[in-house]
Amino acid sequence: MAEGRDTRPTDRAVASATAAGIVLQIGYNRRFDRNFAAVRAAVAAGRVGRPLIVRVTSRDPEPSPRSYLEHTPGLFVDTTSHDLDLVRFVTSAEIVEVSAHADALVSDDCRELGLVDTAVTTVVLDRGALGAIDNCWLSPYGYDQRLEVHGSEGMVEARNELRDTTVVADAEGFHAPMLPHFFLDRYAPAFVRELEAFTDSLEGAPVPVSGRDGRAALAAAVAATLSAREGRAVRIDDL
Repeated sequence: MAEGRDTRPTDRAVASATAAGIVLQIGYNRRFDRNFAAVRAAVAAGRVGRPLIVRVTSRDPEPSPRSYLEHTPGLFVDTTSHDLDLVRFVTSAEIVEVSAHADALVSDDCRELGLVDTAVTTVVLDRGALGAIDNCWLSPYGYDQRLEVHGSEGMVEARNELRDTTVVADAEGFHAPMLPHFFLDRYAPAFVRELEAFTDSLEGAPVPVSGRDGRAALAAAVAATLSAREGRAVRIDDL
């Protein structure tokens, strides 16, 4: 696989921003989605007990064009990093170990460029919980975005948002609306809240997604890349 980056440039960038007093907010906009924020609130309130398993499904409707794929850092950094950050966000725990399996199953361009387009990533959190993330760059039924936290006393999930709530029933069955096509459709309100939070940070409010958060997700994505390439579990501390 051609994917993969290390964290050294990120460490330098975060350190430079801190030294210069620059307000740095990382663009992990899923933290600002109302559904995922509600999952985090339920977990933080203890409604599911101690988190045991976190499951994230994140599937794009179609692969990016080749012109984009020629410059992408790869699925794990480009896509899975958002899901790794989401695991940290809803559990308030740190990822300590990553394992991943991946292949180019749906895109000839990815295969030719040495990229992967489909992956299953598992993580171990410092509080003992486990996480499972599945990604695919092909989802003909729309932008599939689901999250579940299973705990010792219950479960909380965020299901897919639909374009509307209308269901048509006829002799052939019940027909639900389509999913949003892609991230701009699905996360438009979250992007607005993200920008509002950044504006508040410029006026002195705490930064909700720090450089440290970005570095943590990137480190986990790099670990996933190494794991898939080398067929082994990768400890974050070993990077």
